[in-house]
Amino acid sequence: MRALGVDFAPLNIPLKRRMQTLAVLFCAFLFFLNVVWGAALFAYLLFFTPFYYLPLLYVVWMVYDSKTPKRGGRPIGWVRRWPIWCYARDYYPVSLVKTGELDPSRNYIFGYHPHGIVCAGAFINFATDSTGFDKLYPGIKTLLLTLNMNFYIPLSRELAMFYGLISADRDSLRWMLTKQGGGNAAIIAVGGAQEALDAHK
Repeated sequence: MRALGVDFAPLNIPLKRRMQTLAVLFCAFLFFLNVVWGAALFAYLLFFTPFYYLPLLYVVWMVYDSKTPKRGGRPIGWVRRWPIWCYARDYYPVSLVKTGELDPSRNYIFGYHPHGIVCAGAFINFATDSTGFDKLYPGIKTLLLTLNMNFYIPLSRELAMFYGLISADRDSLRWMLTKQGGGNAAIIAVGGAQEALDAHK
């Protein structure tokens, strides 16, 4: 359908495909706009409401809780199992193929490639349970490493830790591999920021 020079999607798209599109929009909101609305809400409460003490208390919490992103985060199973992740998985589609066994008493480092701009495949495979990693490899907990700066953004840091994201630095990786026992898998998106900048080529 075309209106005002814009091509719109046809009206007869199946509901399932519309749900998949909404799921990806939700993911985009979480990845990008979450940073904006988290910071905006923080600033609004601090400067324009009588609840200025809430952001200040949150800053105290962030300082107190600053080691958590380097100590395994706080993945929450029900967040990783939200049904919306299955719709996002089917949109792309993303799948996970088991090619070998993993001993749940050991720790692992997985390299994920390509990095791309947002690592959507890595997020869907390893920060959610939508592709069945937890069933293919029972006893292995996946922790996706991300830039440390993501844990300085109000509210966004909490969501990141709920998914199982941890800080991508030496201390965080060392803690995960040595202090938490076995059954952990650190997922590192190989290429990092430089590759993300070259993703358009």
